[in-house]
Amino acid sequence: MGYLRVKLQKCTIYRVQLCKIVFVAKFLMIASPYLTKQEESLLTNWCVDLVNCGFPVNTEELTNAVKKIIDSTGRKTPFVENKPGRSWMNGFLKRNPILRQRQAESISKGRAVVTIKSIKKWFRELEEYLESIGHKDILNDPKRIFNGDESGFLLCPKSGKVLAPRGSSHVYQVQNGNEKENITVLFVISADGNYAPPLVVFPYVRVPQNLMSTIPDEWCVGRSETGWMKITTTHFRYIANGLKPWLIKNSIEKEIILFVDGHTSHLNLELSNFCKDNKIILYALPPNTTQCNLVT
Repeated sequence: MGYLRVKLQKCTIYRVQLCKIVFVAKFLMIASPYLTKQEESLLTNWCVDLVNCGFPVNTEELTNAVKKIIDSTGRKTPFVENKPGRSWMNGFLKRNPILRQRQAESISKGRAVVTIKSIKKWFRELEEYLESIGHKDILNDPKRIFNGDESGFLLCPKSGKVLAPRGSSHVYQVQNGNEKENITVLFVISADGNYAPPLVVFPYVRVPQNLMSTIPDEWCVGRSETGWMKITTTHFRYIANGLKPWLIKNSIEKEIILFVDGHTSHLNLELSNFCKDNKIILYALPPNTTQCNLVT
């Protein structure tokens, strides 16, 4: 049997070897999950639970959760900064067929009109979900139903027209500080009219002591560079250090349900697990309803 001798250039051989390496690497990322079955099951159940509560999980949030698990265990992976990419995500979806990627539909404010039909549908889905987890009785106890929403307040709003006596030549309005500075206040109020201590987020790296001394002791204080809420950190600290102790102090029966804005309150794995362990159900309100006054 004869053999054909072919002279190949070094660059051709290099490309062939590189293709083999890339193929093997992609195969390993699909075949090797780098997570235990228990960890993947935890992530799958987390995604399903959030969707049932009105918080769809995107690939960025899922891979961030994977990175946090890998960082905490210290295991070695080929991922850049322990954050998996598309190949791992494809393998994860194949190993967990209960999940599949869907294109989220963008809904403008004009289309997302609050209607009686949409509100009734939301209530029906809420009742079905609470019944599926055995806590439909919450809806009969206003002490266990809470609504949380944040509001932003400008520390130095822009000056504008003001009212003054006719003939006044100079009308001044004192403006101190940056007109873009603001604080955010998170209010949590129960259906029976009680309210938990609010959370105030200041635009400081370190809140000045003279300001801290004016805040009531039971209030919670947060900080961020802009004064806006950082969902992944601020919400967790408030629920863990503010809401939970207040529920215990006031002997509020568990489980409780906390309604929040589904547009802004994306939940990370850490917050979800904490709420689950402490019998706090986070549920998303329908779009564009946080400013509605519903009268029954």
